[in-house]
Amino acid sequence: MDEATDTAPLVTALRDLRHVISACSFSLSADKADERRAERDHLRREIDGLIARISSLGSPLLVVVGGVTGSGKSTIVNTLVGRAVSRTGVIRPTTESPVLIVHPVDAHWFTDDRVLAEFVRVEREGRKTTVDTDDETARLQLIRDEDIPLGLALVDAPDIDSLSVRNRAIADALLDAADVWLWCTSAAKYADQESMRYLARAGARRTALAVALTRVDLEHVDELAGDFREKLAERASIEPELFTVETARVIDERLPRPAVGSIERWLRELSGPLVRRSRRRQTMEGALDIMSADVAGLIAWVADETGTLGVLSDVINRTIAQSRHDFGNALDDGRAMRDEVLLRWNRFAGTSGMLALVERAGERASAWARSLMGALSGERAEEEEQVREAVAIDVASLATQLLDLASGRIVTEWGTIPAGKELLEANPELAEAPPDLEVRTRKTVDEWQSTVVRLVETKGAKRRLRARWLTAVINATATGAIIATLAQTGGLTGAEAGIATAAGAANQALLTRVLGAANMRWLISSARADLERRFTELLAVHRRRFTEVLAAAAPSPKLIAQLEERADAVQKVRSCLN
Repeated sequence: MDEATDTAPLVTALRDLRHVISACSFSLSADKADERRAERDHLRREIDGLIARISSLGSPLLVVVGGVTGSGKSTIVNTLVGRAVSRTGVIRPTTESPVLIVHPVDAHWFTDDRVLAEFVRVEREGRKTTVDTDDETARLQLIRDEDIPLGLALVDAPDIDSLSVRNRAIADALLDAADVWLWCTSAAKYADQESMRYLARAGARRTALAVALTRVDLEHVDELAGDFREKLAERASIEPELFTVETARVIDERLPRPAVGSIERWLRELSGPLVRRSRRRQTMEGALDIMSADVAGLIAWVADETGTLGVLSDVINRTIAQSRHDFGNALDDGRAMRDEVLLRWNRFAGTSGMLALVERAGERASAWARSLMGALSGERAEEEEQVREAVAIDVASLATQLLDLASGRIVTEWGTIPAGKELLEANPELAEAPPDLEVRTRKTVDEWQSTVVRLVETKGAKRRLRARWLTAVINATATGAIIATLAQTGGLTGAEAGIATAAGAANQALLTRVLGAANMRWLISSARADLERRFTELLAVHRRRFTEVLAAAAPSPKLIAQLEERADAVQKVRSCLN
């Protein structure tokens, strides 16, 4: 494996996979979101590390010294280098900005962003350089040292169990980018659960690594080493090269050089071209082997979110359907009209003489219409207009109440679902009615009444009632009658609704006399259908408030297929590493 290897297809495939992985927002995962995002970010970092290694195959082998608090990582690094380059001490954390030590000839690999691109470089010539760690910027202290073998770069990483979240994140990023781990743990903490978790992960990915058991008393070396090997095999399924570093006096932040002699020899062996390439290939191929399983884990989580999306969407759909049903029922049983409005129409239609005029009307429509127009003059015409206004108010009020109730139902049900509860907390406006709800609803009802007028005019024209004065009579009587009849009966004919009141009979008689029985039935049916359609449109606007919030949080319906395709593409082109 050398620089001439055609690795471009693999790098492209990995970048495509990383891009799709970044689309996994896990915004519908509720209390599992942090864990899932952490795994997502970890996989992205591993891909970044792979891309960096593949794109810089000639770079020095990156050996990251990682491990638990108090294991003496920085002391070991200082001892290997022969001078104090990394701060040590009892106050934790000591390593806040990682230190990278490399031979001057190899330093150019780390002065740009080819390797460890997320870190800002800070050049150091000695220990006097102060690194500001007050902000969140990840900094890498770069030290050139001729005692470091060519082809090797040594990194002192922060503790993986640091109290600082920032330091733990930096340690993870460095370990993800490493070609080789030198894992350090002390005699007092070697069986810690967190340490074993990291080592098990490294074993599953076949990461090239060695383990240093530090602060071991001479008389306990064999006993502790044997027990540690057993635990590594049992709990991490690995049998790494194991070094023991005996307890010794620390002078100038270094151990006696012989204390790390075996580690030093191991590092020099790693720097050889053949070993370096073998270890790098081992780590890369192990990461690629496990990548399909990692992506499968993300896919399972996306599928889980898709199920949650279905549950939340079903709440919306059921509620909207129920609201349409409730609106239709309200029209059917007359709940769209207040009693006083119906009484006003009863007084207008039943006691104004309309019904009598209809009953006495002869064959001449003109005589009937003149008589009816006279009955509608003055106060009667004004009262008919008042009835229409009252109908508009009542229908708009009904629609507004049902829309508000729909929102309440959705909010209540979403509140019982963890992901829905989070969406409501992030979008508190969903719990409130839109500020323009009443205005929008009234405008819709007014437009519906205008449509009823046009429907009446259309049918009147077809019956050749063209005289201006006759059309005015039709518009004033038939339109009001249609609206009132629809509000009273939900659009049923008098016989079907069982209307026994004088007003009901008057409405039916007026409509039948003026427009004909067939036209009357068509008009009432069309008026009701138009009203229900407009209410459905109002519901759609209301519904979008929730669906837009849900869509913004939901995974793309194509995401699972894209993850599968990109993961397969990586495996198909990985042969370039052989």
